[in-house]
Amino acid sequence: MTRVVFIGPPGAGKGTQAVKFASTLGIPHISTGDLIRAEKKAGTPLGMEVQKYADEGKLVPDEIVLKIVAERLEEDDAKKGFLFDGFPRTIAQAKSLDRYLKIHHMPLSVVVFFDVPDDVIVERICGRRTCRNTGNVYHVRFNPPPASGRDENGKQLDLYQREDDTEEKVRVRLKEYEENTAALIPYYKESGVFQNIDANRDISEIEADLADLAIKLSA
Repeated sequence: MTRVVFIGPPGAGKGTQAVKFASTLGIPHISTGDLIRAEKKAGTPLGMEVQKYADEGKLVPDEIVLKIVAERLEEDDAKKGFLFDGFPRTIAQAKSLDRYLKIHHMPLSVVVFFDVPDDVIVERICGRRTCRNTGNVYHVRFNPPPASGRDENGKQLDLYQREDDTEEKVRVRLKEYEENTAALIPYYKESGVFQNIDANRDISEIEADLADLAIKLSA
């Protein structure tokens, strides 16, 4: 069984690579953001508790996030492994996850850190544009939208920049990352399962490194 954690700053490319990597290994790609949204939409007791914090503009407490994660890990598809994308986010979450995994005899196989400089992150995020009609995401420099104003299926593009994709807000998110999540790097280095990936390269190069890693994990 393969159990993976992807960590790194916002905009490092974790989500894009996580979907492909999990598919290659035949394990579920688990995003806590998606799990929390699903709980809220379903109106479960946990979902209603999450909504209460959201209504008050507060972060969801670790113990609730971990309850949601634990429920997800009890599903059948997670018994053969899993890939956490952007979780844990703090040392407290990491320690709680470690305790859970130890109790259930489910040690992590690898923790992959996506290493990207802050200035590159700012350029990546601030250049993103999303289409309201299709949901497709483009980048003004790295993946510009078609000059025709339509996607490959002929649908009209209606592009916008997310409110939190401005440089000011991206810098705030990076500061929060440095204060809370960056501490996971030395924490996981001590675990012996830490793997650094230079994510400031062409996507094909990153995918090649991850493909090699997937082969090693499958061996």
